Order: sequence, then C-alpha cells, then structure tokens
Amino acid sequence: MAGDLAMMSPVDTGILCWQRTNMDSDKRRHRRLPLEVEVELHRAGQPMRVVQTEDLSVGGVLLLLDDADRPPLGTLVQVRVVGTLGEGETPPMVDARVVRHAPAGVAIQFSDDTFLSSADSPVRCEV
Repeated sequence: MAGDLAMMSPVDTGILCWQRTNMDSDKRRHRRLPLEVEVELHRAGQPMRVVQTEDLSVGGVLLLLDDADRPPLGTLVQVRVVGTLGEGETPPMVDARVVRHAPAGVAIQFSDDTFLSSADSPVRCEV
C-alpha cells in the first residue's frame, strides 16, 4: 500500500488530498483507513451499545466486538459516531448490514451508497 497514494499539495481551503498512483493493484472495492473511534451500535431488540471501530472505508466499517456480542451475518444495524461533528451537528444515523465476521469483530457494509457516487474517483480529499 505504501506507494499507492501520493499526497497532493494542500489547497487554500485547508483540504488535504491524495491521489492513487497505482489503481490496478487495489483489489478492494474501497480503501481502508485505520480509524479508532467510538460509535453507537443499534440493533433491533437489543439495547444500544457504544463500540470501537478498527478501520473505516467509504463502503463500511469494522466494529470491535466480543464473540458473544456479534450479530449474525445479514443482520441490519444502524451506527452513529459518538459526540458531535465539527460544527456541533449531530452525526447521522447510518443504516448498515453485517457482511463478515472477523477475528476482532464484525464488518458492516453501509446500506445507502448514494453518497458513493464518486467512490471510483482516483482523488481522495479530507478536511
């Protein structure tokens, strides 16, 4: 993965961008970003739990969960980042589905991918 991303010069708005330099070697649909953050996990018939993430992509997130707490594959869940966003907004509740059990927890795929319309773009930006 090192060498797959090249940092582009920051623009006046404070946005930092990277450009994929070797798109053919990327076998995953979406690149993962190691990210540890607390999220609310909502499941039907279960109390809300605050869990930790391990990584995040445009398409989903890996949630750290014990074996006993893992929802079955195919389970519909909702997740929301704990706290507030940059300007004090409440983070959105995101619909998702459990798609994989991993040694550390479960991988969930975001259900609404309308915001993924530019996911195939070779340029990624963050504020």
